[in-house]
Amino acid sequence: MQDQPIPPLAENWLAGQGADRGRLRQLAADVFLPLGDAESTRIETLLRESGPRFEIVDSLSTRTGDHFETYTIAADRNPPDPSKPVALFVSFRTGEATSRLRGATFTSREAATEWMRGVTPPPTPAQARAEAARLDSRPDGTPPSSPDAAPARAKEVRRRHHRH
Repeated sequence: MQDQPIPPLAENWLAGQGADRGRLRQLAADVFLPLGDAESTRIETLLRESGPRFEIVDSLSTRTGDHFETYTIAADRNPPDPSKPVALFVSFRTGEATSRLRGATFTSREAATEWMRGVTPPPTPAQARAEAARLDSRPDGTPPSSPDAAPARAKEVRRRHHRH
């Protein structure tokens, strides 16, 4: 297994550069693990269809055996809560054949980085669900439901910077 970008963010960026969305979805389905729950699918749709809303400012990938986690910090150009203009998305493997996506918002890039590196404690499952709901751009604001929070952080880290 190789470290992976968060596929819907990559797809959104490539489509913005003129790539065919249908072809990108097919390639993603052929290469990446399928998502394991409805909340992940909701976040994937948000990221895939976000246009220029999120600007990736940092990414961090960890891998221990077959377990991977990818964290992406993005500036949110249209945050639902203006006091939290930074979004953090996490993609992680949940088993042999599925992965999940989670999201949270922060007041600054530094706060997101501290959480990502384990300086601040991870949110509880209820906090994680509330943060994910804030990222939702649907007009009705219906919150997602999921029993899972973001994954535990791996000890060994390899930093990758993404620039567009």
